[in-house]
Amino acid sequence: MRRQCGYGLLYELSKKNPKGMDDAYLLDRIAHLLHAIGPVSFGDDNNCEPSDVLKHLTSDYLKRKLAG
Repeated sequence: MRRQCGYGLLYELSKKNPKGMDDAYLLDRIAHLLHAIGPVSFGDDNNCEPSDVLKHLTSDYLKRKLAG
């Protein structure tokens, strides 16, 4: 999940093209993400559909984790 969020955030920021976010900056951030959380991955089936965030946020695992 962190990997998808990291690359997703970088993608969204790059679309807005803020001042100072040139190709060199983006390539540096990609290099950082590669070392910190690994390469972008779409799973075993190579499915590039977005994650089902609602399903994740309402999972029993996450409910237990947030409860205590």
